[in-house]
Amino acid sequence: YVTEINNEYLYLASLKYLGESSFAMQSADLSNDTYKISYAQNKYINHAIAAGRITNILDQISQPDIAKFEITNINAGIALNTIKINRQEYKKSSKSLDSQSLKRFVEISKLNDDLLSTYKFQPKVNLPKHFYSIGPGVRSQLGGPDGFFLGQLLLRLDSEIVLKRNLNIQSIIQAGIYDTFDELKLASDSVLPHVRTEVVNYLKAGRKNNITRMQANYFHKIKEDQFLKFSAGLFEEMFGGIGFEYLYRPFDEFYAIGIDAYHARQRSYRQLFDFQEYKTLTGHLTLYITEPKSNTLIKLSGGRYLAKDSGITIDLSRKFKTGFRVGAFFSLTDISDEEFGEGSFDKGFYFNIPIQSFFTNYRPGLSSFGLRPLTRDGAAKLTVGHDLYGVTDSASSQNINFGWDEFYE
Repeated sequence: YVTEINNEYLYLASLKYLGESSFAMQSADLSNDTYKISYAQNKYINHAIAAGRITNILDQISQPDIAKFEITNINAGIALNTIKINRQEYKKSSKSLDSQSLKRFVEISKLNDDLLSTYKFQPKVNLPKHFYSIGPGVRSQLGGPDGFFLGQLLLRLDSEIVLKRNLNIQSIIQAGIYDTFDELKLASDSVLPHVRTEVVNYLKAGRKNNITRMQANYFHKIKEDQFLKFSAGLFEEMFGGIGFEYLYRPFDEFYAIGIDAYHARQRSYRQLFDFQEYKTLTGHLTLYITEPKSNTLIKLSGGRYLAKDSGITIDLSRKFKTGFRVGAFFSLTDISDEEFGEGSFDKGFYFNIPIQSFFTNYRPGLSSFGLRPLTRDGAAKLTVGHDLYGVTDSASSQNINFGWDEFYE
């Protein structure tokens, strides 16, 4: 082992080989018989698979007298979980790929962020960094008297600029290739502010090219189990603004509590940088409850929607070990059936499909599909990128345990 010559060799070897496997090592420290590293990654949806791949790399390059590995997952500059693994038991279980036997010798916990700054090896990170992907996309309008399916084939650029570890700018820019939006004619008949029902205007005006999102995010861990995010910019096709999100997520519990509040303003139909006159304050209090056996997530959300109506949304979804999620929701607000219009209340269903499902190797990202029977203005929620519950997904021992069977995948 060349890494036995000097600790620095071990640190540099870890940086190299983890990087080649899409893990960005943030810091490292060899103390007595324990090798500690922190890392960031966005390739693997299953956090146990990521931990298993890292442990395998460290085992191959580390000198024999290292008895324990301690690996800490970081996202948005925040330490979310630490997995401590007995190396001898790892080797023993790896022969039979018995992850459950190994689990008896594994400790899953959370780590104080301040401890990471004491690690001896702190590789220099050249910021800002720019990550992007370009690929085909589909924009659609389902249902309605103009046609059941009217859509557009487009080219989509997803971009993220990391200015600091906890500060980024996320963008989605689209260019149209072909569409059938000429057939869209139905005008809004809503008596509420037209926060969603002018979708025809948005689809037609932004058909050549548009900025779907250009949003700056700042993340902060207030203290143990409490997270904060500030966001500003163009959040979605129809609204931009400024606001914050707070999340209390106890590491070993099955629940979380979130609060969000935004000052939102309606964007122009062209979906570039101009705005219309309509603006509003919107925000919700959300309770997240996860049933551990089936991994069913129940989201109970109450607050003020974009059209200035108030009410509740109930969302039930189930996530499978593959990362596939299926869910359904409905909302009831303080407007009457007549004010809401056809359909009486908001409801729909959705799928989140991991991109890796379409390939033989692991690929980051999700492809989402949802359907509302009718587009109305009532119960319309603001869509903001990088929601805290998703960003802190690995800040839950339950999520790590759920996927543990695939540790040796």
